[in-house]
Amino acid sequence: MTRKKNNTRAHPAPAPPPPPHPQPNNSNNPQAGIWFRQFHPFVYDPTAGLLSNFTRLAAQRNWGPKLRRRRWTECQEEEFGHAFGTDTNKLAAWQELCREVGIVEEEVPGSIRGCRTIFVSRSWCSPYYTVNVKMLNTPRAWSLRQYTKQFPDLMQSVTESNNKTEDQKQAEELRRLAERKAIDRDYIDYIISSDVDKLAKNGENRASREELLAMITPRFEGYYDMSLALDRLYEARMQDNLPGYRDFASISPMLVIRDMTLAADQEAERQTTEHKQTTDELASMLDFCTKVHLTTASATLKFLDGLGFAQDPKIKSLRSMLEKSQRALIDNHKACVEAGILTKENTKSNGA
Repeated sequence: MTRKKNNTRAHPAPAPPPPPHPQPNNSNNPQAGIWFRQFHPFVYDPTAGLLSNFTRLAAQRNWGPKLRRRRWTECQEEEFGHAFGTDTNKLAAWQELCREVGIVEEEVPGSIRGCRTIFVSRSWCSPYYTVNVKMLNTPRAWSLRQYTKQFPDLMQSVTESNNKTEDQKQAEELRRLAERKAIDRDYIDYIISSDVDKLAKNGENRASREELLAMITPRFEGYYDMSLALDRLYEARMQDNLPGYRDFASISPMLVIRDMTLAADQEAERQTTEHKQTTDELASMLDFCTKVHLTTASATLKFLDGLGFAQDPKIKSLRSMLEKSQRALIDNHKACVEAGILTKENTKSNGA
C-alpha cells in the first residue's frame, strides 16, 4: 500500500476505536484452507490460524522474502473470500465485516448501505480500519480493499452539502486516512522468523515462533502510522497519535530506541550533507579572500618600492606587516589544502 508524502501541518488524531470483537473460529468454515491444497503434500491444519499454516508452508518450501510476500498476498485474497464470501451484494458478508472491525452486535447495520457507510466514516479510517483488528488469522486490510474496490465512493465524502470547500476537505481527509501505512503483519512474521532462526543457530530456545508472535503482535495493534519497516517508520507522522505512541514506547522501549537510532542516523546524515555544503561555501570564501589579499599586498609592495622612501620607518613597518601577512596566509592556505578543506572543486570559481 502506497502513501503520499507527509504534509507539514498536523492533523487531529482519529477517534479511538472500540475493543476488537473476538475473532470467529475460521476452522468451522468447510472452505477454509483451499488455497493450501495446491502445495501437496502440505496438510492444512484447520485448528491453527491462517498465518500459522502459511508460516509452516513457507518454511517447508524455503521461500525467500519476495516470494513469501507474494504468496502471502495470494493466500489472503483467496482465504478472505472463504471467510467472508465474495458476493459484495450480500448483506451477511458486509455484516460479518462489521463484526470483524469490532462493532457490537446490536449496532451492526441491517442494510448494505448502512454497513458501507461505517467503512467511510472518519472514526473508522475508511475500509483500512481493519488494520487495528486482530488480523493474524484473517486477511488484513489490503484484502478488504480488494473486496470493496468496486465501490469508488468509499473514497469520497459521506455527506453532501452546498459547501464545496468543506466537502473537498472531508474527502481529502478520508483519502489521507486511507493512505496511512498499515501495520504489515507478514513483515512482523518475517522479522520474527529471522530472529527465531538466529536464536536457534546460537543454541537459544527461549521462545517459539508462535510465542513471539503472541507477545509482539498485540504491541502494534491500533497504531495507524507505525510500520516495522524502519526506513518508513522514520517518516511516520507521530503527532497523529501521540497517546498511542507513548503507550507503544512504554511497552516496547527497545523497538523505539532502535527506531530513534535510525532517525538519529538519518538526521546526522542530513546534517553532514548540510555541513559539507556550508564548509564548501566557507572554503570558497576563504580561498577568495586569501587570493585577493595576496594580490593586493603584492601590488602595494610594488607601489611602495616605487615611492623612493624605502628607508622611512613607517614604510619599512608597513612592508614588514604586508610580507608577514602574505607568509601567514600562504601557510594557512597550504594547510587547508592538505587537510582537504580547500579543494579544486570548491575553489574553482575563484580562479588560479
